[in-house]
Amino acid sequence: MAQKIKVDLEELNRLTKLHVPIKQIAAQFGVLLRTIKRRKQEIKLKSFSNISQNDLEVEVISMKNVANKANWGLKMTQGYLTHKGIEVGKDRVYVAFKTVDSEGLQERKQKTIKRRQYFNPTGNLVR
Repeated sequence: MAQKIKVDLEELNRLTKLHVPIKQIAAQFGVLLRTIKRRKQEIKLKSFSNISQNDLEVEVISMKNVANKANWGLKMTQGYLTHKGIEVGKDRVYVAFKTVDSEGLQERKQKTIKRRQYFNPTGNLVR
């Protein structure tokens, strides 16, 4: 049987909480990707909080009810949740937004900036 490769579990926990990609963690420890995945599984280490979607929606609603935060977008909301100690992925925040504030989400999508278009008849030719 092969010898088990030692990985500093405290450092693994710290890097996971900082959301460092698994590839970078494996490179730092000098081990394979699957070794890091196995160690995380062994110590039941998760990158995100175990909050239900309903509880997440309640948090988004409570954040929206505060006066100055009514028009926050996805990134601001995710930062606010992280500040409160709730680590969730942007896909889950987006689903919560679609459920709680679908009109506001559509309104913010409509406010895109029209960029000026440039035209150069010769392209990038070097003379």
